[in-house]
Amino acid sequence: MVGFLLVVFSPLLNRNVPPLSWAGVALLVHIALVPTAMAYGLFFRGVAGLTAPTVAGLASPTAALVLLLEPITAAMFAAVIPHERLRAGGVVGDAMVLAGIGLVGRPPR
Repeated sequence: MVGFLLVVFSPLLNRNVPPLSWAGVALLVHIALVPTAMAYGLFFRGVAGLTAPTVAGLASPTAALVLLLEPITAAMFAAVIPHERLRAGGVVGDAMVLAGIGLVGRPPR
């Protein structure tokens, strides 16, 4: 919502920004609502399918581990498909998340 308001009212703050038409505002609202709502709906529908049997009264950590992979997968797709630059901080963060998943996911001794 904040991004939408900034785009709509930015011509008032900066004269170098081209003015928005009503068609541009409608397109912005559509892009903000439809793909976002669809993405969240599909994401949570997939998460709901990750339920697993409980062990000793505790839920299986499978869903949590799969959810932790989501930002890493998004970063890899962003680097491969539109050729976005993956910076050192992102690589270090991804490595830390993968190391954490590896530590948590290993079988107990």
